Amino acid sequence: MLFAGFSSVDITPTKTYPMAGFDLRKDPNVGVHDRLFAKAVVLSNGSSACAFCTLDLLGVPQDIARDISRSFSARIGIPESALQVSAIHTHAAPSAIFKSAACFDEDYRRFVVDSAVEAVARAYQSRAEVDARYAHTSVVGVASYRDRARDDSACEMPIDTLWLKSKKDNRSILLSTFACHPTVLNESNKFVTRDLVFGCEKRLAESIPDADFIFVNGACADLSTRYTRRASSFDEVDRLGALWADALVASLDSSESLSDEIAFSKQVLFVPPANFFTDEQRIEILKYLEEKINSCTDFEQRREYVSCRSVLKRESYGKGRGCDATLAVVKLGNLVLCLIPFEYAQVDAARLKSALDLKFGITSIVCCYSNGYEGYLPSGRPLDRDSGYEDVASTFRHDAKELVADAVEKLVYLVK
Repeated sequence: MLFAGFSSVDITPTKTYPMAGFDLRKDPNVGVHDRLFAKAVVLSNGSSACAFCTLDLLGVPQDIARDISRSFSARIGIPESALQVSAIHTHAAPSAIFKSAACFDEDYRRFVVDSAVEAVARAYQSRAEVDARYAHTSVVGVASYRDRARDDSACEMPIDTLWLKSKKDNRSILLSTFACHPTVLNESNKFVTRDLVFGCEKRLAESIPDADFIFVNGACADLSTRYTRRASSFDEVDRLGALWADALVASLDSSESLSDEIAFSKQVLFVPPANFFTDEQRIEILKYLEEKINSCTDFEQRREYVSCRSVLKRESYGKGRGCDATLAVVKLGNLVLCLIPFEYAQVDAARLKSALDLKFGITSIVCCYSNGYEGYLPSGRPLDRDSGYEDVASTFRHDAKELVADAVEKLVYLVK
């Protein structure tokens, strides 16, 4: 038998803060469009339990994920490794949780940690017997490859959903993964919001009113709404969110049953630092980017050059020292969620998924922004003046994605 519980706790700030996600936006938010939450789902089968907690933030720093896991473990009595803490990666949430931010607020950080622990604890207490099902689909017109030219940017965004149907009433819990930067709104937005996720959940609540929803972002380093959005507006948030939601709902009709098996494992992996541009190279490339910006006539394509320029102008550029990254896998029946703290390209994640599924006979999903927020994994291509934003912004060695993929495969082997 499988049991599941859900809970949600509001983490919307009561103060105004600068919002994380866009280097070009410096001003604090001027209001709140929709609330931010810490959402949690806990699953157990009588002998084992696991939990997922997702925060409506840009990312979850490793120290926050660690504090949430430790506090939850002490309160409930299950291993820290059983809890996975993720972020939806909205670019319209406070940057005050990051200790490196000038606006860092210890009180707000503590509020987020306490709220997340409370959400997971309530979910644990609310468990009831469920029927577990899995659904997969994809949708065209929501995500686009943002590192390509407009004419070559079309993308099918994968949607994977764990559907937990209560056996005692009509309520359901939907844990759904998606793969897209939820950045319908650009740096001109000054309102706190979940952005694309808000649009999706708004439509889902209309379509499935007796359900609770929790979202985990996937491998979307190379995906955003850059070429699919018609404007940077809340109307577009609703339109694109509805496309995503409608595809998700339709996929439930062909969902497959999952067993009540639960297994999980975590590992810390050191990922070495990058070989950055020298100061001389950086000056030369900044001049080159200025020429590109001035000559580019496609506004959205121009954003790629502007983004690269903003990275090279950061005071922190070139100071990366690598990181100890927390990697995790959770097995639910034949479904295996692979959780990493990086931004990972969809094209690379698709290759990893194919390899894992073929080798182990499973259905795997790559989830990002989980148990830490360590930035971009590089593509592996040589770094030069025509490198894309993701490579320029990465602080890790060129072969980092291979190191991570190998470590994930070993973790999957442990739980298969």
